[in-house]
Amino acid sequence: MSLHLLFKQLKIKQIAMLMLVMLITFACEPVDYGEVPEVPSFERSYDLNLPSNIDLLTVNGSIYDESVGFKGIIVFRVKQDGAHDDFVAYETACPHDCLSKGGKINWERWMLLSECETCHSQFLLMYGGNGWPIDGLQPTNLPLKRYNTYFDGRYVIVKH
Repeated sequence: MSLHLLFKQLKIKQIAMLMLVMLITFACEPVDYGEVPEVPSFERSYDLNLPSNIDLLTVNGSIYDESVGFKGIIVFRVKQDGAHDDFVAYETACPHDCLSKGGKINWERWMLLSECETCHSQFLLMYGGNGWPIDGLQPTNLPLKRYNTYFDGRYVIVKH
């Protein structure tokens, strides 16, 4: 076999291998395993005297607000000490695949767990779960993103 023919066969194999690598790389749909993207700063207050926020009067009560955050937030009452840290606010974008079309956790009143509609990771919210996935078998090992909360006795304020 001539040297010229050998080089030609090697080039064909290299091109075929390069095309295979490109096909594998670009054919798969990207999955984001990083953090939820930053959102513009916001400050939102929830008046506990309003009927729409009545669930926040009780420990483990929560409300959903889709107007702030990346895909909305859940405001959750974790205790009832009358202190500034009685409440937490969680982003509803799943930290596993927040950039996908779904990638959002489901919210229901008085929920113990919240599940991502896309990857089905489950996050514990009640009883001090702090938005962490419930066990190591979930597609993610990242907790839900939290926003700062303040409580002045009447208003729950969520800031970012």
